[in-house]
Amino acid sequence: TGLLMSGSIALSIFERVWYCNTDIDLYVSSDQWKPVTSFMLHSGYQLVSANSKDRQYEWDSRHYLGYHLPRISAIVDFINNAGQQAQVIFAVYSPLDVVLGFHSTVVMNMISHSRAVCLYPYSTFVLRCSIIFGYTASEDK
Repeated sequence: TGLLMSGSIALSIFERVWYCNTDIDLYVSSDQWKPVTSFMLHSGYQLVSANSKDRQYEWDSRHYLGYHLPRISAIVDFINNAGQQAQVIFAVYSPLDVVLGFHSTVVMNMISHSRAVCLYPYSTFVLRCSIIFGYTASEDK
């Protein structure tokens, strides 16, 4: 499916530190919504919001913007019986495109089925700093 795990959960794995209340952020192309959603449901997660349940047929549409950020077509919230939250973020183009569009370097880490990549390891883990990027909503238009 090309799924990437990123965000604070990937950062915690690289740092070998558990951040309290960390959710799992999964990034996948919007055309892969069916297998990813099916996997989440079979893994004991449930869809959280009624809006997510009602609009599944639109998740792979580039015209559906359930979330108003460039590069993202929808964000779907899941929760399991243990209270672990997961977000599946459906990318308009590719999961990597979303990760490269993050607001700062500290969260530009990703884990796939075969690789773990930290784009800024020295500044993140040695210098303990992050470069923050400017962003405007009209940037992707």
